[in-house]
Amino acid sequence: MNRQMYPEIINYPSDLPIKAVVWSVGHYPYHWHDALEVVYILRGSITINLSEETHSLGEKMIAVINTNEIHRIESFDDKNRILIVQMDRAWCEKLLPDFEYNFFWCCSTYSKNDDQCNYKRFIDLLLSLVREMAQHSTKEILELRALALLEHAAANFDFIRCGPGFDAISEKLHKRIKQMYKYVLDHHYQVSLKDLAQQFGINLFHMSLRLKSNSAFLTRTY
Repeated sequence: MNRQMYPEIINYPSDLPIKAVVWSVGHYPYHWHDALEVVYILRGSITINLSEETHSLGEKMIAVINTNEIHRIESFDDKNRILIVQMDRAWCEKLLPDFEYNFFWCCSTYSKNDDQCNYKRFIDLLLSLVREMAQHSTKEILELRALALLEHAAANFDFIRCGPGFDAISEKLHKRIKQMYKYVLDHHYQVSLKDLAQQFGINLFHMSLRLKSNSAFLTRTY
């Protein structure tokens, strides 16, 4: 399929690289940006295309669009209203040092009965941040609200934990997988499983089986 895609340059309205807008969307073509974006549906319905996935979202539903993730937003509901919050990647990394190694798997269409509280809490934190922005709160307060949002996302929507093909893993293994992911990124993806096994002192056979059982890591990395 032929797509017209372009990078979006975000102009932030203040000295903090964070932006919140409410608007009605018709057709916003495929694009990407160097910022984390959260879309919350206030009224009506929209469709979001994230990479190769299509999500239909209605009122009070949410989607997180990761940094530089290709996406498109459109709606045939002319009464739709959506809240969009964008946070610069470098600022997110300053607030949350591990942000570079997080990919958030957060969209209301993924929600299950056992994680609805996590989604509700995420929305509450998002709206709290937006309220502080509307009240022109201090830089320190806004950073605390943004950090709370990022920490909640990292704890509950991290792809390694929640992505497709995911098996439950311990905190120790989760930390090690993130270290492996960092190592792969630092070496520009020019790393084999054998290299990883040698670097981290792990038996190659057992590591291969464990990573295959957590295909979210392989999907994100290879």
